Formats: sequence, structure tokens, C-alpha cells
Amino acid sequence: MQTTEIAWAAGFLEGEGTFTHTGKNMRVAAFQVNREPLEKLQRIFGGNIAPTKPYKNSRPGFIWYLGKYSSVIGCCFTIYCFMSERRREKIAKIAKWWKIDRKPLKIHCPRGHIYHRTAKRNGGTQVRCRLCNRADAARRWRNDPKIRERAREWRKRNTNYSYQHKKRKAVAIVATALFFRRGTAKP
Repeated sequence: MQTTEIAWAAGFLEGEGTFTHTGKNMRVAAFQVNREPLEKLQRIFGGNIAPTKPYKNSRPGFIWYLGKYSSVIGCCFTIYCFMSERRREKIAKIAKWWKIDRKPLKIHCPRGHIYHRTAKRNGGTQVRCRLCNRADAARRWRNDPKIRERAREWRKRNTNYSYQHKKRKAVAIVATALFFRRGTAKP
């Protein structure tokens, strides 16, 4: 990435860009009717380009945006020195908010076990301790008579099924062996 490209991107974002943060989201975006300048921004900083629908009397166009924390902060710090005073203040607010909002990454649970990252059903990740979860489940199992009763029933059903299945399989093996030994099948 050359200085001229960064200066061009800063000028483009000065005129067409928006720097926003709401709640836990940060975003740098730019709207254009032509796709080429946005593709150049995408080559420089990454991000996504999406088509937009026309609003009232406007024409359809494209929007380039960055939504990840690291990408937004990297873009803001890269073009900071080329921006006007008003945009610098906006970038400084975003950087201050980002610095306050960041939390140190937790590696260990309160009991000292290592956290494991797992996928959530609705997307994203969840940090949890497998050992503590297993211990909590065992504690619930020991203390809740309903859970213990369900577990006993399940074991009883599955053990019975397993025993009958093995018995049928053994009978089938013996019958097959007898058939091939004698060479004839009994009705």
C-alpha cells in the first residue's frame, strides 16, 4: 500500500464516507453510484461491497463498508493524518470508545480451567469451561431425583434392547452355521 493510495482513500472517505459507532457496532462506509472507486477502497482496506436500493428520487448504487473492530480501527488510524479536523474528532471518538469497550481476553475460568470456544446456534462464539460444565451436570444428576429416574429408565430400555439384539444375532449366526454344515436347511 503506497502513500498516494492512502491519501486518495482519505480524500474519498472525507467527502463520501461515514464513520459511525452505535452500541457495540463500529462502521466505516461509503456510498457511490459507480462501483470502481469502491472496489479500489476494497483493495486497500478490505471490507464488503453491496448493492443498494433506490430511496425516493435517488439512483441505485453501491455501498462499501467495514464492520469488524480490527478493520475499522486499522482504517481509521491509517488515514487519520490525512483527514480534516472534523473527521479527526470523529475518529478520535471512535478510538476512545473502542479503547474503553475492549475487554481483556479471558483464558481461564474462575476455577482455573482453560476456556474452550464453541459455536452458538445463532452464530458467534461462546466461551465456556468444559470441565466445570461436566461437574455441574454431574452435580445436577446426583441431586435431582427426576433426572436420575429418567437415566435409570433409559439404561433399562437400552440394556434390554441391547441384550435382545445380541441374542437374535447369536441365534442367526448359529442357524447360518448349521445350514452350511449340513448343507440343507430345516423348515
